[in-house]
Parts: sequence; C-alpha cells; structure tokens
Amino acid sequence: MNGNTIHPANTTSAGGGPSVAAPPKGWREFCELHAIATARQLAGHYRSFARERSQHDVVPPEAFSKHFT
Repeated sequence: MNGNTIHPANTTSAGGGPSVAAPPKGWREFCELHAIATARQLAGHYRSFARERSQHDVVPPEAFSKHFT
C-alpha cells in the first residue's frame, strides 16, 4: 500500500488530541476504510487536474463518477 492512508474522522485520545485508530475488525471494515481513503485521494488529484486544464478538457465533477460505473 501507499503508507498510512487511513484517516479516521473521529479518533481522539484521552487528552483530546489525535490518537492511533484501532485496527479494522474484519475484512469488510478494512476494505471500507481503504476505499474511503482512496476516494478522498482520487478526489484531491482530480481537483488538481481540473484546475490545471481548460474547461473543455475536463469532465464536470457531477459526471466524473459515471466514468467508473
């Protein structure tokens, strides 16, 4: 994998700061966590790509996901 790609939204330590997330409880949770992290990373790359291209070269965000179904 690409290192530490899972960033849970609501994990805090007793002191209020961030803590290490508990390991996934099973295969399904593992896949869901990685799918979320990968989707966020892809969205960030797409935004960068879209900013660097003209409007004519870029698929509108609302239609982007349709290319994968």
